Amino acid sequence: MASSVSVLIPARGDSPYISETLQSIELNSLLPREVIIIDDGLTEVALSNIKVFHERLPVKIKKSEGNGLVDALNTGLRVASEEFICRIDSDDLMLPERIKTQLNSLSLNSQLVAVGSQCVYINEDSTELSISNYPVGNLNDNPEFQKKCLIAHPSTMYYLDSALSIGGYRSLFSWNGTDIAEDFDFWLRLSGIGQILITDQVLTKYRQHDKQISSISVYGQILGTPYISAINKSGQKTEPIKTIFVNNQSQMSQHYFRVIRNNLGLRAFFASKLTLFSVRHLKWFGRGLLRRILLRILNLLDR
Repeated sequence: MASSVSVLIPARGDSPYISETLQSIELNSLLPREVIIIDDGLTEVALSNIKVFHERLPVKIKKSEGNGLVDALNTGLRVASEEFICRIDSDDLMLPERIKTQLNSLSLNSQLVAVGSQCVYINEDSTELSISNYPVGNLNDNPEFQKKCLIAHPSTMYYLDSALSIGGYRSLFSWNGTDIAEDFDFWLRLSGIGQILITDQVLTKYRQHDKQISSISVYGQILGTPYISAINKSGQKTEPIKTIFVNNQSQMSQHYFRVIRNNLGLRAFFASKLTLFSVRHLKWFGRGLLRRILLRILNLLDR
């Protein structure tokens, strides 16, 4: 039985886990009406692996209308035809009851615009490592949500019309060519038009490996998150200025720090300054010491 759901999967390169991802969708108790794979530079190997599923799932491959994650996600929103968007990344897995369970959650509460779940963290070999501890309940009521992203993007389902009404995803911070915290910005803006719920159910297997964005751009995540928080807190109605860092440098550094200072205060301002200093002068520190410094910075930002 098919549901009014479009599964959205941005993918690039070899996407070595995409066959497992598609198989997990195929095993869902309620199938989507379409599985949209946004080609952000897929290799022939990846396209060949996807082709195997064309007769098993309603797979549609669409070329990204741009370059990078934000362009790929927005391309998916533009071509999707169903009422609901179910997000999953090309290295993660759905549990069999995910689509049915999340549709039920949205149908039971007219105030909801999105729902997320807990995740089982897995490694490269799909070995289960641990279970997430995202805050259960309405994110709109959680003050910590204004400071950091408290929802796993690949675990979510949301209304397509709601996503389009806020203009989809935005690229506001880039670290060495990678969009950072675009999901955090998306959820903050989406929470302005409805409620976002996180359930205590485990519905997604979230793969952790060295090549995922959160691993290769950890410093970008630490710097980008407060910038996104500050922009949304400012409430500015014009399109915000994008900050781009390449090799730890940016011509927009002064703008970046001014936005954080004006909207988040001196604590976040100095924490971000220290983060950037630490990253720029990595050779001055032992890796263990730098790690402790960055963890301390995160604790400051959380207060």
